[in-house]
Amino acid sequence: MQTEGGGQVARSDGVKVAPFMLCALVPLAACTAHESLGMNLGITVDAGAGGATGTDAAVRADVAVSADTADGRPVAALLPTLPKPKESCPTLAGLSGSNLTLLGSAVTIWSGPAGSVGPMVFYWHATSATSEEAVAGLGPGTAEVVRSGGVIASFTKSNGTGSNTGDYTWYTGDFGTADEVLACANQQGLIDPTHIHSAGYSPGSCQTAAMVYARAYLASVLCYSGGAWTLGQLPDPTNPPALVGAHGAVGSDVFGIDIATNTILFENDLKGKGSFVIDCDDGGDHLQSGPARMAGVAAPAWQFFKDHPYKVEPKPYKSVPSTFPSYCKLM
Repeated sequence: MQTEGGGQVARSDGVKVAPFMLCALVPLAACTAHESLGMNLGITVDAGAGGATGTDAAVRADVAVSADTADGRPVAALLPTLPKPKESCPTLAGLSGSNLTLLGSAVTIWSGPAGSVGPMVFYWHATSATSEEAVAGLGPGTAEVVRSGGVIASFTKSNGTGSNTGDYTWYTGDFGTADEVLACANQQGLIDPTHIHSAGYSPGSCQTAAMVYARAYLASVLCYSGGAWTLGQLPDPTNPPALVGAHGAVGSDVFGIDIATNTILFENDLKGKGSFVIDCDDGGDHLQSGPARMAGVAAPAWQFFKDHPYKVEPKPYKSVPSTFPSYCKLM
C-alpha cells in the first residue's frame, strides 16, 4: 500500500494515527484481477468537520409520495434535492458492467432498460480491488438492477481532488463524479430519487461514511470494515441515513488501527443523530474475512436498501430481519 502526506488524526482514546491507516487494504479473494470497474451543488466540504454547506442541504418539502405501494414496502414522504448535469450525459440505460467516463473519471455502470426505474447505488472498492467488487459487495444488486431497473455506479479510481477519506484511495472530490452520475441517471428517468444509497469496503467504506457527512440525498448506506475518518455533522439533520455496519471483532479486524472500533464509532455517531443502525460483528479479521463478510451481509443489506428509502417513517424494522446473519444486532 502506498502512503502519502504526514497528517494525523486522533482516535477516541487520544492516540494520534496517520490517516492512511484508518481504512486499510483488503485483498479480497472475491475481487477480479482485471481493471474495470455526479453536478455542481455549490457545496464546500470541510474535511476537518466532515460537513457540507450549500444547496445539497436543501430538501423539497413540497412533494409527497404516495404511501400505498403494490408490494406493501414503506416509501418516503419527501424527495431530496438532486444535482443537475454539468456536462452532456452519456446514455446510461441498458448497461451490464460497462465503463463510461463522467467528468473525466471512469465509472463502471450496471443499469436497467430504458423506461425502467430503480435505485441509484454508489460503490467504492477496497484499495487493491477493482470496481467489479460491487458484484460481491451488493449481492443480488447488479443482476437485479440490470433486469428490473436502476443504476449502480462503481468507481474505478479516485480523481485525487479534495481531501483524503482513508488510505489515499478515495477523496472528497470523487463525490462530484457521483453527483454527475446521479444527475444524468435522474435526467434520463432511470432512478427513484428516494432510493439513493452508497456502499463500500475498507477505504471504500470510509468513503461511504464520509459521503454521509457530505451529501444530503443518501437514504441508507452499507459499510464493510471502515467508518468515518472524521466524524462530522449531517448536511440535513432531518435525514439521518439508515446504516448497516459489517465488521470483524475488536482486536482482530485490525490493520494499523482497530478497524472494528473505527466502524463502531461511526455507527454510534449516526445512531446518536437519529439513524436506524444494524451492527454485524462476524468475529473475523480484516484481511481474510472479507469475502465471507460480504457473502453473509450483501443480500439482506440489499433488501435493507429497498426497505429504507429517504426519510422513511415509521421505521420499517422493529428488530433485525431473520435474513441477516445471527450475529447482527440493532445498535
